[in-house]
Amino acid sequence: VPSSSPSSSSSPSWVWTLPADAPDEYIHTSEGLFPQVMAARLSADPNNAESVRLALVFSTVGRFLARSIHDARLVDLHFSPFFLDLLSHWSHWLRSPVLLSPLHLQLVDTTMGTSMQRLLDLAQQTLHGTEQQKKESVAAIRGMGLDFTLPGAEDVPLIDGGDTRSVDETNVIEYVWRSCHMLLFALVKPHMTAVMEGFEEAMPSGALAVFDDDELEALLCGRLCDATTPLWTREELSAAIVCAHGYTSDSQEIIDLLDILCIDFSPEQQQLFMTFLTGSPRLPPGGITAVQPKITVVRKGAPMPQFVSTTEDDSANSLPSCNTCFHYLKLPSYGSKDLLKSKLQLAILEGRGAFNLS
Repeated sequence: VPSSSPSSSSSPSWVWTLPADAPDEYIHTSEGLFPQVMAARLSADPNNAESVRLALVFSTVGRFLARSIHDARLVDLHFSPFFLDLLSHWSHWLRSPVLLSPLHLQLVDTTMGTSMQRLLDLAQQTLHGTEQQKKESVAAIRGMGLDFTLPGAEDVPLIDGGDTRSVDETNVIEYVWRSCHMLLFALVKPHMTAVMEGFEEAMPSGALAVFDDDELEALLCGRLCDATTPLWTREELSAAIVCAHGYTSDSQEIIDLLDILCIDFSPEQQQLFMTFLTGSPRLPPGGITAVQPKITVVRKGAPMPQFVSTTEDDSANSLPSCNTCFHYLKLPSYGSKDLLKSKLQLAILEGRGAFNLS
């Protein structure tokens, strides 16, 4: 996913939280997408141009997610579990914010969350450790030279006059709780508010409250698939396919296609095929039979009743192609299962990122 949005500034303005090794253009993060805290603090004034721009970006995200659910379209994005929790229970968070801990922070930023957990562990040792542990923990906390400002942003105080209040063994727990609250809720509140306002334009957000984080991820992004479990059985895939324009369920090409997709292809190749055909490597809740519209397989190059063609059919030299909006697979008749397999592999590897209007 692009890490920034278009801006008139010569430097990019980050929208999502970036991992330490993030490239300049795209984010690949194991924690999942979460609104960028630094962008929030830099645009604290709701009336400045940056705040207006970011509000537009995040409201668009909200509308996009709502329309995806409404239209039963999977989104090939990985969101942070904590973002999904805010999304599904936003009204509850506004009424009574939960006490946030380093465990919550690790869902967004593993490194920062681990550091905060280390501070809590040191705080526990100052209270319940041996005399030697207490002495070492006190020295470790004070030796960090921390004050009550946002980690990584000394210009953002956690409390009034935070830059003049040092962190020691007597207040380190308060420092950790305030940091987690600021990083996970207070500073991203404007962004999440914009997301929810955009979402509400397409469907009521209260409907999300019945889902937990895993269920909402499955609804938005599809079921998680591993590298060892096949995505479907032959019976399931057969039930999900509609044959038309030159093919029937008894056609040898369809039988070969089912053999390839169900037996020859690994789960990873099956995911590549789904990305090629639908735009998402995941399946919706309910599996392949729940994919809507159903997968339609037609013969590429088959004569259409409304057209008269005098040209020779050269489709066997072409690759399979598809219409991802309608899950419409155009499959040439190759006359050989091995040739079909090699052509299909080439198509899903080289063509899954292509987008053409035809």
